[in-house]
Amino acid sequence: MDRVSWTEGNPPTKEVFVSEQTVAQSERWWAMYESSGDRAFRLISKYKSGGAPSDAERSILKAFEEDRNTEITSLEAKKRELEKVVEDAQRNLTEHCKLLQQKRAAAALSSAVGAPIRRLPTEMLCRIMRLCIPDYRFRRSTKSNAPFIFLRVCKYWREVALKEPTLWNRARFTFDDLQDKADALACSIRYHRKASSDIPLELAIVQEHASSAVDLHPKVNELLAKAVASCKHLSISVSTESNFWVFVVAELILPEQLQTLRSISLDFRMEIVSRKRAFPSLLRAPNLRHVQLKVASSSNLNFISLPYGQIKHLSTVVSPGNTYIDPNTAPVMDWRALVSKCLNLEEIEVYFQGRGYTNPREIQEQRLKIPSLSSGLLSFESAKRLSIRVGFGADIDTVLKDFFFPKLRYLHLSSVSHPITLFAEHLPFAETLTNHMLMFTLSGLTALSLLRVSFVNNELRELLRFTPFLTSLDVLKGHYEAVEFVPDDCDIVQLFTVIGDQPNPVLCRLRDLTLYFHIAEDLSLEENINRYAALGVSRYLWAEMNLQTRDLGLPSDMELDHNQLPSYPFRLYLQFTPRHWLYREEIRRVLGSLSNQVFWPGQIASFAKAG
Repeated sequence: MDRVSWTEGNPPTKEVFVSEQTVAQSERWWAMYESSGDRAFRLISKYKSGGAPSDAERSILKAFEEDRNTEITSLEAKKRELEKVVEDAQRNLTEHCKLLQQKRAAAALSSAVGAPIRRLPTEMLCRIMRLCIPDYRFRRSTKSNAPFIFLRVCKYWREVALKEPTLWNRARFTFDDLQDKADALACSIRYHRKASSDIPLELAIVQEHASSAVDLHPKVNELLAKAVASCKHLSISVSTESNFWVFVVAELILPEQLQTLRSISLDFRMEIVSRKRAFPSLLRAPNLRHVQLKVASSSNLNFISLPYGQIKHLSTVVSPGNTYIDPNTAPVMDWRALVSKCLNLEEIEVYFQGRGYTNPREIQEQRLKIPSLSSGLLSFESAKRLSIRVGFGADIDTVLKDFFFPKLRYLHLSSVSHPITLFAEHLPFAETLTNHMLMFTLSGLTALSLLRVSFVNNELRELLRFTPFLTSLDVLKGHYEAVEFVPDDCDIVQLFTVIGDQPNPVLCRLRDLTLYFHIAEDLSLEENINRYAALGVSRYLWAEMNLQTRDLGLPSDMELDHNQLPSYPFRLYLQFTPRHWLYREEIRRVLGSLSNQVFWPGQIASFAKAG
């Protein structure tokens, strides 16, 4: 036999010997190398598929089995020991966790007993609870929000909440699927009336879907009528299909039941086809002062009965007419007819929605054609605030034609999708402004907001000559690009920057100036940053040196004393879009130590939606 070498752990295969030696010799070679355990495993593998081992092989397997049984007995004993250790450790861990939980609970109770909120006066706790209640006009109270969630905090909070009627005087009742919810709705109305005690209610009555079942539940109708009788603020919202429901609710309300009503909000997302006037009982609501109207068709304004002479605050949202010939004139004329009856108004807000107002490409370019009032000039002697938003091409002169506001203090003008103008484009701006009634309206303003109002050349400078008493100004000037609005304020920044020892800058009484950050293409980034910083610093330093003299000369009829004016010299409120938000830090760096006094940045998603 040739010499065959192998290393330990890598023995030769049996076939190597079989080729040259007898079987007996090969068995002797394997016996020299293999242990008893290895031989047993080899025998087990050999006879696994059949055959019977010899007596010698059985003895080897028997010895192997006895060795394994001995090891199994030893391992089972060790396993029992370890299981006992684990069981003891688990029991100790459970006891430890239980003790830890008890200690934590005791610490929490100790902390709760000494918590500052326990020293909070009940009146203050009630006020905090009231602030947590969602707006009843848009969200219905449920068990998971205020005020019901206060009942589940602790016994003390439950007692406080149940005894505080102002937590329960605001409610939203939804009249959808009334057939299945009549009992629950009646229970809710009854509960709010009882819990609110003698406190006037603030109710929102909503129906999103038509349902003739409103007529079929006298129990609900009776409870609702009683709730309205003690109502201070009433909000009614009706869907497109529920025309009849307006009159069902209106018939429930008797004139003598509206003695406490102070404000009402009506949202009619449909056209009133009946010639019958809605809510005639409002004519005899002696304390009604605030009215908010949102109508899908401006013709609805003609069928709502209101005590016109006593209304102080009127807010209106009107949509365009159904005709495509001139869809924007009807809403303006219907609104003007309504406002003409309310000569004692103090605050006026109106939003004229335009057809396609969300897309400037679809906007109506046609200008308004409004006839003069038959009664001539109307003067609103009590009006202090006027806010107009327009969703189509228009000029404010036409919208306010024959209206005069001699004591106006705040004016807000903004467009939605197409820059509006003050006068018709064919009229010379400066000459028209000088000879126009609008000049007298502007002369007493202390706050002016002009958002997306179109000015050409020096028209803004001419306008500001007639507003010498402004203390607050908000200007967004520029142009639309698709659905975005791009500001252009280079001339505005230059206009308000104080240069050198300029004795009387534009609007010397100005305290608050709001602009909208814009990177002028013909200037570097550093120059753009510096021009805003120079504006803020120059106005602040000038105002600080002239605090005692700049407010002299206020007319006595302006009813404005120094205690009503802001105490700071000047602030620049600069609005940024998200992509330019990082530049605010550059402006802060340039302003240095004056940054906190002068610069007040803000972020807005899109300048097309500002205001």
